[in-house]
Amino acid sequence: MKYEMDARVRFSEIDEFDHMTISALINYMQDCCTFQSEDCGYELEKLRSKHMGWFLLSWKIELHALPKMGDRIKVQTWVSNYNGLFANRWFEIVDAKGSVMARVLSIWTLMDVAKLRVMRIPEEMKTAYCFDDPIPGNFGGRKMKSPERGELRGEFTVETIHLDTNHHMNNARYIEVAKEMLPDGFEIHFLEVEYRKQAVLGDHVKIEVIESETNMNFPDGVISDGSAYSRSVTVLLKNDEDEIYAVIDFLE
Repeated sequence: MKYEMDARVRFSEIDEFDHMTISALINYMQDCCTFQSEDCGYELEKLRSKHMGWFLLSWKIELHALPKMGDRIKVQTWVSNYNGLFANRWFEIVDAKGSVMARVLSIWTLMDVAKLRVMRIPEEMKTAYCFDDPIPGNFGGRKMKSPERGELRGEFTVETIHLDTNHHMNNARYIEVAKEMLPDGFEIHFLEVEYRKQAVLGDHVKIEVIESETNMNFPDGVISDGSAYSRSVTVLLKNDEDEIYAVIDFLE
C-alpha cells in the first residue's frame, strides 16, 4: 500500500529551462511523507510533545526526467522495512500518464530530540505507516564511501534562511549548494546524499569537489536501473575541523 500526493509544478519551482529544480523535487518528497505522518496520527505537534523527530540519513535518487512547468505529477511513498534503528522509505514520482520520472530510496531514523540520541521506533508507529515492496535495483549500500578531501571551491556561513523546523540546515539546502559546483551541461542521472553531521546557525561550511569518470559507490560503472554513467562529481561539505556535514554524489 502506497501513500499518494497529487501536485502540479508551479512557476516558483522551476529553473531557467522550465524544469523542476532538484531542491523542489526533494521538498515534494519531504512534504509527501510529512503529510502521511500527519494523516496516520503522528502530527508534528504530537511528535514535538513526545520529544520525537524523524531525521533523514540519506537519499538515493534515480532520475529519469524532471517535471516541467505546469506538469501534473503524483508523488508516492511507502516504507519497505525497518532494520534495527533505521527505516527504508521509498518514493516514486510519476507523470499524468503514469510514467516514472524518479525512483528514490531514503533512510531515516527516529530521534529523541531532547536527549539528541537515536531511539527505537515504537511498534505502534511502525504499523501506522504504509508498507509495500522495495523498488528493485542496486541502490548501493547504506553507508556511502567518499574521498577524504577534494579541491576547495567555495565556502559559506549557515544563516536563518537555511534552517528547518529542527533548527538545522534543511536537507534540500545541502543539495542546492552542491549542485552549484557541477560543470556546465552536466545532466544528473543519479544523485546520492549522506548526511553525517548537522550544520546549525553560524557554522562555517567549506565546499570541496572531486570530479572523476568513476565513483566509489558504483565502481562497476552501473547504477540502480542497470544503466551506465559517464562521469561523477562528488561534493564534500565540511566544517573547519574537516568533519563532513554531507557527502553528495552526482552521476551523469
